[in-house]
Amino acid sequence: MTVARRKKMKIKKTRRISSKIVKRISRPRKKILASMPTKEEVFGTQQVMIEKAKFSHAEIARPYRPIPQDLPAGYGEDKIILQVRDPWWIYAYWEVTSGALDKLRGRL
Repeated sequence: MTVARRKKMKIKKTRRISSKIVKRISRPRKKILASMPTKEEVFGTQQVMIEKAKFSHAEIARPYRPIPQDLPAGYGEDKIILQVRDPWWIYAYWEVTSGALDKLRGRL
């Protein structure tokens, strides 16, 4: 038997075997899925319930607060806020009530 003939026979044999395997694998999907056990059968009902609860979050009841339509002109507090953005920038905002301004003017 020549080398070429052996290769040809190997190829034919390989094709025959692979076609049998493909026929076995390509059964209708429904039959395969129907024969597979469910998660409950494999892990048990308790385990499946724990798995579902693991990633669910309870709804938090938050009190209803009406949102104001317009921002107020002031909040009635004397304060200065400095926020550092980086070593070269500082963001500042403040509110000074008229009573505090009158006190400071009186001290001058």
